[in-house]
Amino acid sequence: FIDVYDPITNAVGTLSKTFLFMTVPPVINKITTPITVVAGESVTIPVTVTGIPEPTVQFLKNDKVLSSTVDRRFTLADHQLTIRDVNMEDRGDYSIIASNIVGTDTHSRRLIVNFAPSLQLSVEEVDGTSDVMLTCTAIAYPMPNMAFWERSSDGDRVQLEEEEMFTATDTDVTVTIKVVVPCVPEGYRCLVENEQGRQQRDIIICNEDCHHGDVRLVTGEGRNWSVSELEGRVEVCMGRQWGTVCDDDWDDRDAAVACRQLGHPSMFSTASKFSRFGMGSRSQLIHLDEVLCTGLENRLIDCLHSTTGTDCSHREDAGVICEVFTLGSAETHVQMEMFV
Repeated sequence: FIDVYDPITNAVGTLSKTFLFMTVPPVINKITTPITVVAGESVTIPVTVTGIPEPTVQFLKNDKVLSSTVDRRFTLADHQLTIRDVNMEDRGDYSIIASNIVGTDTHSRRLIVNFAPSLQLSVEEVDGTSDVMLTCTAIAYPMPNMAFWERSSDGDRVQLEEEEMFTATDTDVTVTIKVVVPCVPEGYRCLVENEQGRQQRDIIICNEDCHHGDVRLVTGEGRNWSVSELEGRVEVCMGRQWGTVCDDDWDDRDAAVACRQLGHPSMFSTASKFSRFGMGSRSQLIHLDEVLCTGLENRLIDCLHSTTGTDCSHREDAGVICEVFTLGSAETHVQMEMFV
């Protein structure tokens, strides 16, 4: 626009001048092609924008403005966003806002991240039978291949008849296999793979000494483990398989319930965290997470807990130290452990 100022006169003289101001609202060159990157690499989301005065550009994801203060992997310079060490959480749509004093323009670019499969297993008992239902779920991109089979002593694959389900979006694919299987001593294996990688998990089920809801304490790991009476890693039987407990929210009230179930009722039981008594095996599932006991329950599985979608690893296996007081006898046995 043009601003014309009326002449200004004083004792010195007269000023008469026309000022020309040119302003142009921002315009983003809107490219709709998705950007594809492999997890672990770096990627740049460029923006071409015009406008006078020069527009400022912001990048947003999930309504959050992105900057190096939000994540050190982010760098914003010259109207572009660079992300280092891309991971699967970076996938999705990025909003772009360009603005100056006379206007705003918006756009979005989709980032597709090719990543290796992430695998989860779960197991449930089938009512009225000796069978169990195994569920193998993987999220990956691009589309992964998945197989579920019975392990045998000679190493041969015994392919299972299965129910397979797919959930796909523009940025990831979730594959779920469900299968009802009988007890076998060698257990089962789930394998999932795509061009970015592969992951497999073995599961051993149908232990003869394992009944739903049972609890035991175990010390050691690998081949060097043993069942303990008073202290150890807490393992719970679900779906005919011994599994561990994640130490998220794990405290002394939870420990008291576990000890009570083992026949050691005590208000002085102590919780332990971070796999103090060793980590569970790779073939073991983490059965319980976010356990919240009142301290009055008789069984650990009666406490509030989460059983699916845990983000824990066996490095977070929970344990207990059961304090035992035997009164009215010639000997009083006390086992206590102090933490400073």
